[in-house]
Amino acid sequence: MALTDIQARNARADEKPRKLSDSAGLYLYISTTGVKSWRLDYSYAGKRRTLTLGTYPQLGLANARELRDRAKGKLAEGIDPSLAKKREQLAIKAAAGTTFGLERRAFRHTRRP
Repeated sequence: MALTDIQARNARADEKPRKLSDSAGLYLYISTTGVKSWRLDYSYAGKRRTLTLGTYPQLGLANARELRDRAKGKLAEGIDPSLAKKREQLAIKAAAGTTFGLERRAFRHTRRP
């Protein structure tokens, strides 16, 4: 049975972290502190992996399902969605000029001898 937005909204923290299943590997992870995040369990190269898609309510159920479907599409193409996400984030940082290497070089040039 698929998860509803009302169930996601009303889910509360417990003594132990818990998962509310949606479908096709997507679930809402609820930490002991009450932080809710959408996660997708999948298998790549024979290993079990987990991809965090975003936090609830900033990322709603419909959007989480869309991201799940995109990740599954990448898997169908033979691409690890977790690595693809990391590459995308690095590309965004590089375009903004905020990668660690760029920051380190900038710090070196602004430092006084």
